[in-house]
This record gives sequence, structure tokens and C-alpha cells, in this order.
Amino acid sequence: MPLEKKFNIDDALKHAMDVFWVFGFEASSTQKLLASMNINRGSLYATFGNKQSLFIKALRLYIISYQTKSLDMLSNIFAPCEAITQLFQQVIASALADDERRGCFLVNTLLDLSAHEQEVQKLATAAIDQIELFFNVQIAAGQNTGAISKSIDKQKAASALLGLLLGIRVLSRIDPNKERLIAIQIQAENILV
Repeated sequence: MPLEKKFNIDDALKHAMDVFWVFGFEASSTQKLLASMNINRGSLYATFGNKQSLFIKALRLYIISYQTKSLDMLSNIFAPCEAITQLFQQVIASALADDERRGCFLVNTLLDLSAHEQEVQKLATAAIDQIELFFNVQIAAGQNTGAISKSIDKQKAASALLGLLLGIRVLSRIDPNKERLIAIQIQAENILV
């Protein structure tokens, strides 16, 4: 009969995600992770596997908890153009409120990614593709209602919007200049006109 866990796995994973988010994979020592998760080394390995496995689980949690939920909510509540605008506004508001300049865990991972980390790269690429698909679907829906011109190439526009959104994420980590970030948002909105 296996031993019963004496900690909440979901809470421990959230704490690990926070450590990786702030410090990145390399600088997140096992000791930092254990202290934050409030578990011992044996529990870490028995429950989550090695540090790489824990990182992948934490990144998945981030993508589901932050990105997927947000994109789904925006798609369900707002009209297509407004959903895109709201996404940019949320990202900018989050960046301006981020006193620690933690940035986006996904973008931080992409910037820190080693070519040999294939599983992490696959997960991060799928998450980026999800954002681009969100833009693509919103543009197509806007074109169907007449809110967005049918002359706009939805794939090219979706790729451009993705680039602008990622640019906001990167720039806001370096220097969260409100005017600069809003200027990028305006350019994103102009793509849809």
C-alpha cells in the first residue's frame, strides 16, 4: 500500500510554477523549489519526477491556468475585434502592474529555451500556436460578421498580431513604458481595419 501524500500536490505545483516563473529553469535550484513547495526531496522525485519533469508540469499549469482560460473567456464574452483588443489591454495592464517584472512565464521560457529541450520546446510552441489560432479564429469570425474586411489575410494578420503581443511581453519585462506598449496595441488594432 503506497504512502499517503502529506501535502497538496496542486498547491506544491503552483509554488514550483512561481519559482520557475521568477528564476527560470536554470536558476531554480532544487533547494529553492523544495523550500517553496514545502516538501522534501523524496516527495519531489516520487510525485513530480526530476526537475525537468516538474518544470514541464509547471509550464502546463501556467498555460492552462492563465493562457487557455483567458483566451476561452475572451472568445466567449466579446465580439471578435473586442476580444483581440481586450487581450492586448489585459497583457498591458498585467505588465504595468508587475512590479517585480516577472513577465510572462511562457515568453520567459521561450527566451531561455535551449535547443536540446525538445519536450519543453514542443509545449511552448503549441502554446504560441494556440495564441495565433485565437487571433486567426477571431479574425475569421469578424470577417463573417463584416466587422473585419474580408480583404485582410487572416493568417498573415494573426501572425503579425502574435508578433506584436510577444513584443509587448518582451519589452514590458525590460522597460514597461505605458506609452510604448499602448502604441504597439494601436498598431495591432490597425491591422484589423
